[in-house]
Amino acid sequence: MKKGNKVELKQGLGYYDKNLIRSTTESEVEAWRNSDDSKGINCAGETKLPPYTMWMSVEEGDTLTVIRSRCAPRFGWHSYTKMALVRNERTGEEGYIKRRFVQVK
Repeated sequence: MKKGNKVELKQGLGYYDKNLIRSTTESEVEAWRNSDDSKGINCAGETKLPPYTMWMSVEEGDTLTVIRSRCAPRFGWHSYTKMALVRNERTGEEGYIKRRFVQVK
């Protein structure tokens, strides 16, 4: 798999394997801070933190274009290895997915 290749999801993946992950934008964090979800405290008695990531669903027939074939994005405090940065051709959204979940068309 190289940059510019068209890829698709492999068959037989679970629900969570069919998602792209990306960092939240400043406008999404601001919208979360102004919503009722951010009010109050969590079960440990601490204030709630905004989400670091957003999940985007990929459907079975979607075509993905590889932007970066090998990368290790950092979300929060963790680096996720063996990922690829892809763009969903149907929606135009970019996100990361494990390389083992996609195959070249």
